[in-house]
Amino acid sequence: MHERRAYEVCVATADELVTIVGQALNGVHGVAHSDRYWRLLLWPWLYFYSSAVYAHVSLAESPCADAALACERLPLHPEPPSDTLTALDLLASDSYQATLVRDIAHVMGLSDPDSSLSEPSPPDSRDPGQRNHLRLAGLGARLSALVAALLLRNARVVTRLTYADRRSRTSILLRSAFSIVDDVRTLSVRRIPTVDAKMRLQLAQQVPGGSTAMTRLVAALVPAALPRCYLEGHSLLVAEARQAYPDSPEEIVSAIGWYFDEVFKQFAAAAAETGTRLVGVQHGGGYGWYQMHAHEYFERTSCDEFMSWGWEDDGGGIRAMPALKLVRAQRLARRRRMAPSPPCRILVGLTSETRYCVDYPWTPKRYAEQLNRLSAFLDCLGPTLHPQVALRLRFADYGWHTQERLAERHPWVAFESANDVPFLTSLATCSLYIVDHLSTTILESMSANVPTVAFTGPDTPQLRPECIDAFDALGRCGVLHHDPKELALFLDAHNGRYADWWESSPTQAAVQEFKHRYARSSPRAAAEWTAALLDGVNQVRPKRHP
Repeated sequence: MHERRAYEVCVATADELVTIVGQALNGVHGVAHSDRYWRLLLWPWLYFYSSAVYAHVSLAESPCADAALACERLPLHPEPPSDTLTALDLLASDSYQATLVRDIAHVMGLSDPDSSLSEPSPPDSRDPGQRNHLRLAGLGARLSALVAALLLRNARVVTRLTYADRRSRTSILLRSAFSIVDDVRTLSVRRIPTVDAKMRLQLAQQVPGGSTAMTRLVAALVPAALPRCYLEGHSLLVAEARQAYPDSPEEIVSAIGWYFDEVFKQFAAAAAETGTRLVGVQHGGGYGWYQMHAHEYFERTSCDEFMSWGWEDDGGGIRAMPALKLVRAQRLARRRRMAPSPPCRILVGLTSETRYCVDYPWTPKRYAEQLNRLSAFLDCLGPTLHPQVALRLRFADYGWHTQERLAERHPWVAFESANDVPFLTSLATCSLYIVDHLSTTILESMSANVPTVAFTGPDTPQLRPECIDAFDALGRCGVLHHDPKELALFLDAHNGRYADWWESSPTQAAVQEFKHRYARSSPRAAAEWTAALLDGVNQVRPKRHP
């Protein structure tokens, strides 16, 4: 229950601070933007940052004083991050967490911020803010960007970062008679100015306290921690967005642009104030089935309409659509049907989390338990299965040393990295995919019609009541397991015959129903998306946002 309480507190804190900090920024910048404008820019950072703060203050009765002394040898980051993406990277680092603990302890009156702490480390010379200026590598990319820029001038609907593949994007463009244009450019802000002490002081003077102790604590920390693109670099951000998008379309659509694409966020926030409709698109697993899902909450409460991968609920504002992200997996399924059966190769997909909490309920403790459960499963596998198994590591390890830990205990295990092999390429050559968590890859492997097994434990976040029947059906047919030993026995029973089990009527009935609800496909996906997006601009719908 601690995680649910933490999630609710952090979401509520971000919600309240959007108004508090947004109005203060209006004063600093001499503008009068709406709460929704600032929500679109600030909410993701406020939520991640609030989660990190809450993780420290909730650990013990007075954790910050002890932690501030414990991290006395860690270098500190003297400058706030350039943007939300940089902030999230820093929140995963020991040095930035040392800064955060020091600042929390100081605000709470638990320690002297200047005592027992080392001198600040110099700023990272690789300022991530430099990655933000229309830089495109290669002639093909430059030509695509030029064409996109020309088409965007007359577009009724602008889409960006929807996870649609090139074939689908082109089909939608042509079917809509060039009314729906996907922006494929790489956009970012030029080098963001360094800290302006006067502006930070002005912001601090205009940020009032909040209605809860947590809100007041984070509000006191915000003036020193706020990413520079929203304060020192805000005017530059506005100028970049106006240059990149000279006109406001009737509708803006994105899956992941709402989080780290700062120029796009500014464009969407400003356009929404002139009446442009915003449409969010599901970008991964977990939507519609986890009770705690901050991304879904933010997207649904910030956009006028939300496109899911097949599920709906009583909250309204959702349109069930074929999942464009899964189209390539569905094409792989067709290729696999025509190809010879792959050799016995079992791919085990791992996830990864930072060693500091930035997004409840995904805590370091939960990930540690997940690793222990995976190791227990590997312990249960018989020697005949050892040569078939490969563990797929995620893009980032975040200091867990996952490969080293598992290799020391299970020296027979082979590894592959997401940095080296695309997921669908690896799926194409495996006879069974196993995943130790419920997220996007289980939907991708099912869509590719690869025999798929998932195993979870008590650490799995709570599911919504309306989806439990679908997961129970997966459990009855052998797709979902909760015990490592039970899963190992299942593999022994079906060794070499995974396709027979997968294609059996009970398994396919459960899988097809699950896919229809959470990974919907359609041979006419591009046509359906074209019709839905044009319908959005042709009809007036009630807006749904705080």
